[in-house]
Amino acid sequence: YGEASKGIALSLSAKGKIIDIQGKTDEEGKPITTIYVNKKSTFNSPDLTLKNINFVLASDYVDAASILEFDCDYANFENCTITVDKAVNTALNFKAGNFSIKDSKINTSKEEDGVTAKLTTAVTFGETKATQFSRVFIDNFTVNDVKKLADNGGPYAGSVFKSFYDTPYFDFEIKDSTFGTTDTPIREIWSHFRQQDYISDRFGMNSKLYAKYMKTASVKLD
Repeated sequence: YGEASKGIALSLSAKGKIIDIQGKTDEEGKPITTIYVNKKSTFNSPDLTLKNINFVLASDYVDAASILEFDCDYANFENCTITVDKAVNTALNFKAGNFSIKDSKINTSKEEDGVTAKLTTAVTFGETKATQFSRVFIDNFTVNDVKKLADNGGPYAGSVFKSFYDTPYFDFEIKDSTFGTTDTPIREIWSHFRQQDYISDRFGMNSKLYAKYMKTASVKLD
């Protein structure tokens, strides 16, 4: 869909409860469906699945904010690749809800010959107080490189995962995944900018209980 020189923009809003988009695969199960994108693609659905798709930035790609933006109660990004060869702030931006990333890769131009990596952040979530995540699952996810922290001169430079607001009972699990190299520091894998603890009655947690227990979120690495 689209072509290397001229891409398309995806903008999908669900009229029902579920959007399920699946491309084709080869005999080894690798995605062979390719979408060339020319700017940020947005997905708005209570339940969304993107599976078996190669996303590639076309030559006319113009949006440096984020490549794919999700505003969903639940989003599943599975067996997909994103190829980044232009300066982009975020590859996957989950603005609301819960999400999973499985069997997927983000290939970005690596740092070599004095040229810095093109991608600043692979996955951004929890940007606003209204964001209420409770479950995030990462399985077999590969990000080969992001911009080094020194590039932007400040704490908001590159990382694989970037979050902003705490949410009570937040649960984040990462398994069988590879980020960077053995020389990549942990600060370039996870950047959590604690702008404000977000207290919600959604899980029966109030300010008094949160002050008592302080942190109720967990990050599991397997």
